[in-house]
Amino acid sequence: MRRYAKTRMVSKMGHTLVDSVATSFPTTVSPGRIVEPDNLDMKTVKIQIAEYKALGQAAEAERGKLIEMVNILQKR
Repeated sequence: MRRYAKTRMVSKMGHTLVDSVATSFPTTVSPGRIVEPDNLDMKTVKIQIAEYKALGQAAEAERGKLIEMVNILQKR
């Protein structure tokens, strides 16, 4: 993983990684206080969600093709 900014991390495959609230807690915020994410963080998370949904759909399509191919091969 490479670090591009203080809090932004990018995997070897180029995916932007984000910390979850469960694993990282800002030291400047008291535990009972709610922290509002900034627009850039929300935009980044929404983009990642869209990418994961597209990846899931592509994987599901590939799974369907593989099942169909296995069924054809089993009939031979």
